[in-house]
Amino acid sequence: MDSVKKQAVALFIAISGVTALAVWMAPLDLSLSDMVPVVVVATIFALLLVLVLGLAITQNQPARTIVYRLTLLIWWVVLVCECVFDRMGDSTDASLSRFSVQAYGEGIVWVLAFVTLIILSIQQPHYLRRLFSGSYKWITLFTVVCAASVSYSAGKTYAGAWAFKMVLVLLLLHLSASMLGSIADIVTFLKVSLWGFFVLTVVPAVQAFSDPSSAFEGVGGRLNASPDALTLTAAVLLLLSVILYSIEKRKMMIFTGLVASVVMLLALGKSGILASLFSVLLFLLLQKQVGRSMVVMLGIAAVAFVVLSVTPVAAHLQSYEGAATLTGRTVIWAEGFEAFKQSPLLGHGYLSTYFSFYGHLHNGFLEVAYNSGIIGLGIMLMIHFMILRDVFVSIRMAGALRAASPRDPEISRAYVLAVGSLALYTNLTINGLFNATFGGRPRSPFMLFFALLVMVDLLRRHIVKELGGATKEANARRTDWLPAGAAARS
Repeated sequence: MDSVKKQAVALFIAISGVTALAVWMAPLDLSLSDMVPVVVVATIFALLLVLVLGLAITQNQPARTIVYRLTLLIWWVVLVCECVFDRMGDSTDASLSRFSVQAYGEGIVWVLAFVTLIILSIQQPHYLRRLFSGSYKWITLFTVVCAASVSYSAGKTYAGAWAFKMVLVLLLLHLSASMLGSIADIVTFLKVSLWGFFVLTVVPAVQAFSDPSSAFEGVGGRLNASPDALTLTAAVLLLLSVILYSIEKRKMMIFTGLVASVVMLLALGKSGILASLFSVLLFLLLQKQVGRSMVVMLGIAAVAFVVLSVTPVAAHLQSYEGAATLTGRTVIWAEGFEAFKQSPLLGHGYLSTYFSFYGHLHNGFLEVAYNSGIIGLGIMLMIHFMILRDVFVSIRMAGALRAASPRDPEISRAYVLAVGSLALYTNLTINGLFNATFGGRPRSPFMLFFALLVMVDLLRRHIVKELGGATKEANARRTDWLPAGAAARS
C-alpha cells in the first residue's frame, strides 16, 4: 500500500509541475484568461486521478488493478479532450508554428496524460517488451513511420505534435492489452469508449445550440459543428450503444443511441449516415435479429422525420447538388493521386496533406499514401488485414461454440463482440473511404480503429484458449473496473 500512496503523490506532483511549467512557458501573447481552460482541465484530470487512486487505496486493490483503472481513465480523457478545446486554425499559421491557445491547451493535456502513463509504466513495464511482437507490432510500425516522416513534413511542429499523440495512443493501447484478459474486460473498454464518444457527440451539439440563431449555419445549412466529423462521431456512438445493449440489455444504451441518432441526423453527413445504417443492420442481421433490426430502423426513421420536420436541415437535402463529384471529393482524389506519384516510396511527410489539400484527402488510404508513401500504405493494409483475420476467425469459432452451447452466456457475449467488431470495422472503413478516419491525425475515430486491432486480437485469443475446450468452468462475474488477471488472483 505504501507504493500506491507514493504513486498517488508522484502523479499529483507530476501533473501540478507540468501544468505550472506550461503556464510559465506559455507564449507572451497569451493572456491569463486564455490559460484558464488549460488549468481547469488539468485540475479536473488531476482530481479524477486522485479519486481513482483514493478509491483503490480504500479498497486495498493491488497495483495491477490500479494501473488498469488509470489506463482506462487516461484513454477516456485523451478521447474527450479534442472537443474541450476548439482548435480550428489556419494551415499557414500551423506551418509557421503559430497555434491558438486551444491547440496549446490540448497539447498540454496530451503531455499530462503522457507523464501519467510513464509513471504507470514504471509499475507495469513488461508491456514495453512486446511493442514489436504479434499483431500489435503493425500499429507500432505505422507510428514509427509517421514519426520518422515528420522530419520532412511541410509543417514539422504541427506534424510532430500529432505524432506525439500517436505515440501516446500506441503506448496506452499496448498497456491496455497487457491488462485486458477476458470478455468482460473488452466490454468494459467498449463502455469507457462509449462514454467518451457520448461527450464527443453531445458537447459540439450543445455548443452549436448555445446560439440558436446560428445553430444551422454550418456547411449547407447543417448543424454548425463540423457536421461531417460530428456525424461520424455520433454514428460510432450509435453503433456502440447497439452493441452494448445486445450484451447487457441496459436501458441507458437506448438513451445514448437515441441521442446519437438525433445528433447524427442534425449534422447530416451523408457518408456517415449510410455507413452507420449499414453497419447497424449488418450487426443485427448477422445475429438473425430481423425483428430488432426493423425496430431500430423504424426508430431512426421516426427521428429523421422529426428532425427534417422541425429543423432547417431538410433544406440542405433539397439544395444539395454535389452528388456527381461526391461533394468535390473526386477532384481532390485525382489531385492527391497525382501528387502521390511525385514521391511514392516515402511520401511527402506526416500530415503534409493538411497544408496542401484542404486539411486532408477525404480518403484514409490515399491520405496514408500521400503522407507516408507505399511503406506506410503497406503497413496500413496489414492493419486492415489483421483486423479482418481476427474478426472472421472469432465469428467462425464463436458461432460454432454457440451452436454447441447456446445457453452459455460467455460464448454468446464473445459472438456478439465478434460480430460487433466487424460492424465497427465496416463503419470506420466505409467512412475512411470518404474521410480521413484512419491514417491522418489520431483523433477519436483513428484511436478507435487502432483499439479495434487490439480488441479483436484479444477476443480471438480468448475464444481459442479459454472457450475452445470441450469443458468450461463458469467465470465469476467481474466488476467493470477490475481486470480479469487481478480478479483471478484476488
